[in-house]
Amino acid sequence: MASYTTNIPVNNVFNVTAVFGQSGSMWKNGHKGVDITADNKSLYSICDGEVTVVGWDADGWGRYVSIKPNGFERIRIILCHLVKDSVKVKVGDKVTRVTKIGTMGTTGNSTGVHVHVEMRVDNTAVDPTPYMLIANKKASGLEDTDYKFNSSDQNAALTAVLAAFDTKNSSESSHAECEKKIKSLEAELESVKAKLSAAESKIQNVKKIIA
Repeated sequence: MASYTTNIPVNNVFNVTAVFGQSGSMWKNGHKGVDITADNKSLYSICDGEVTVVGWDADGWGRYVSIKPNGFERIRIILCHLVKDSVKVKVGDKVTRVTKIGTMGTTGNSTGVHVHVEMRVDNTAVDPTPYMLIANKKASGLEDTDYKFNSSDQNAALTAVLAAFDTKNSSESSHAECEKKIKSLEAELESVKAKLSAAESKIQNVKKIIA
């Protein structure tokens, strides 16, 4: 076990093989997390928190573990495709970045041994790479020593995740409200046009009678 901690679920050299938002036949609506491979298959928690789910999803995540970071009820960090019987934790366990969660595998909807790291806010998948301190792009031969992260920084990092999520949602909500208002005004305009057309038709009929 390394003498330092990171927000990477493996020790030593690792590769990023699929990124958040990536399109492909494996993902209907874009990839919801980051896929990592490594020679060292042991997996560790990437936050200090509590295990909320140890689950099985045959058609998706395979064997997975969901963790709630300390103090952040809205956030879940999920490690997926673990070897089925490798999980070392149970629901309710307190974990830190030195807690071994299990072993990287290829259970569920998977084409090779890797770990899928997913972060959810209010059950919506968000890009985990800012929290993990890595770029959201494929890469090989990355050294975990370049991504050291102290537990004392966790609150600030996760607060930033929530702030980004809420800002995006607020912006999207405002945009949706504007779109709704525009559609309402367009409907009103069409209604006015129909009334004007009807009025013009009546005027023409009156003119014919007068003539």
